[in-house]
Amino acid sequence: STWGLVSCHMDKSLIVDESEVVDESFEFGGRGLVVAHVTFSSVVQQSKSTDLTGLQNWFLGRVFAAYLADLGTRGLLDGVSVLELGAGVGLCGLVTALWRPTQVIISDYAEAALRIARRNYVRQRDVFQTTVEHIVLRWTVDGGTTDGDLHGARVLASTPHFELIIGSELLYHCTACDALLATAVAHLAVGGVFVMMFHVRVHNTVSELLFEASRVALALEFVDIAALAPVGSIDAGNFFVVGYRDGDAAGAARASAILGTLPRITVAEIRASVARAAEPESAAAFFDSIGLDL
Repeated sequence: STWGLVSCHMDKSLIVDESEVVDESFEFGGRGLVVAHVTFSSVVQQSKSTDLTGLQNWFLGRVFAAYLADLGTRGLLDGVSVLELGAGVGLCGLVTALWRPTQVIISDYAEAALRIARRNYVRQRDVFQTTVEHIVLRWTVDGGTTDGDLHGARVLASTPHFELIIGSELLYHCTACDALLATAVAHLAVGGVFVMMFHVRVHNTVSELLFEASRVALALEFVDIAALAPVGSIDAGNFFVVGYRDGDAAGAARASAILGTLPRITVAEIRASVARAAEPESAAAFFDSIGLDL
């Protein structure tokens, strides 16, 4: 398997109630990691006034964490500063800290998620190769705000730009594309890259993402995750995306190193992948929804 980089299991003995925090054990490149998260049913979710989405380890986040571990084994995480956006309970950011980045900052707008992420770090601090900070960061079209988090403001003041910005399952609606990319670009260093994996949930998400990327001068390269994994193991409409500033040769070189031999896909192939994941009538409207000529 292309993604044969990680083994994980849920310790069922820890589950007493579907809404409680449970531990999930991982092994990445021979390095162990335990990440607590909240498991819940749709009934439990509907009964809560607080959105629990960011408190769970989602499947695509596990896939992304495995790929980040592969970057670590290839030495591509050593000596870089890392910012995770929309981190939830912190799985992907913590994986990068298993190698030797200069700094890792885990951010989310939800303080409940950050509390679990912080606990995931503190209780096994000795396994990490660098210090991990946890900050509130809300995406905005002006480049993000720490929402009064004074610690977060100080952290970003000391390190405002990063060589590697990461995120998994960040796009639940296309209207988030502008704020997400504006925040990523605002904190992207020269020579830096923005790397994420996401599943298309709303049919015009990719077209909106491409439109907003052009607006903020961010070049994007796409890989269809379903084409890389064993047949049937990952649905169509899941993408691995690497972005860098237009004209930034160092960023393009870093993106090339991160993507390695993975086959980039064209806009037509993106359209086909989303069409396979969508209802026929929705797929037909996917790229036409905001009037882009793609």
